[in-house]
Amino acid sequence: MDGLTQAGAGLPAWLAAGRAERDATGRNRLRLVLVADDPEPLIQALPATFADLPEWDDRTHLHVLPRSALAGL
Repeated sequence: MDGLTQAGAGLPAWLAAGRAERDATGRNRLRLVLVADDPEPLIQALPATFADLPEWDDRTHLHVLPRSALAGL
């Protein structure tokens, strides 16, 4: 399974779980961060999918980063 297919398949569950935890713990925002060796296909395809999910609201945010952005963390 390629990264785009995997991310698209996992996105609804990740968002639902993250939003449930955000709401249960009284947090203000949910930032879902995906990391990929080649993030460009995800950057192009996932924001529209993310915004169409019923769990999405104006306090959920999707970030797609290249793996190199995690160097030193």
